[in-house]
Amino acid sequence: MKMTILNYNLILTCEHAGQRIYPELKGFKLPRYYKNSHQAYDLGALKLAQLLQSKTKAPLFYFNYSRLIIDANRSDSNPAVWGPFGKNLNLKLKQTIKQNYYDPFRGNVYSRIKKSPKPVLHLSIHSMAANLNNVDRDCDISFLYDSKRQKERALCLDLKSVCELFGLKCRLNYPYLGKSDGHCTSLRKFFSQQDYLGIEVEVNQKNIDHINVISDIIHFGLKLQS
Repeated sequence: MKMTILNYNLILTCEHAGQRIYPELKGFKLPRYYKNSHQAYDLGALKLAQLLQSKTKAPLFYFNYSRLIIDANRSDSNPAVWGPFGKNLNLKLKQTIKQNYYDPFRGNVYSRIKKSPKPVLHLSIHSMAANLNNVDRDCDISFLYDSKRQKERALCLDLKSVCELFGLKCRLNYPYLGKSDGHCTSLRKFFSQQDYLGIEVEVNQKNIDHINVISDIIHFGLKLQS
């Protein structure tokens, strides 16, 4: 198996790490239906990110507030950045939440990439619901990239080969396109493909009990690139 040769500085993020509610929203509680749902956060994503951090010693930035209020994986110019319980907040509360939480998170990631030796490989760690609208997600893991960026594509093909070598069903740009609005997409506007590779990792939540093994497989694939 011929692998891409890439010496990189790895950065990990997890945009949907938790379901905390902002202290500014005093007395607000999520309805029980939403509290532990995929709509509130990405189950297992933070654990995977932390396992990869412990193996690689890469810096990890995570956002552990519920995306039902504000979505750290959406650009602030996208109306969808405000979740169903955030879009109707008054302007002052929106500005406070954005300035105190969203902006520092995104700004810290940008600053770390800017000052890091290049190229930087940014893995944005997520999980996908095993079934959505009665349709099963047909893979164990997926890697999302911008098809216009050849280095991202080559790396994802390599990681796909490694995953399949270990028996995982892997797809690329599934169930979403890597060029859709997301944290990686916004960062590509500031950094060239020579300096920055942004890959979104989507692990099927049906495999949460095997997240340790999946982290080992991803780590093995990353070591082949260094």
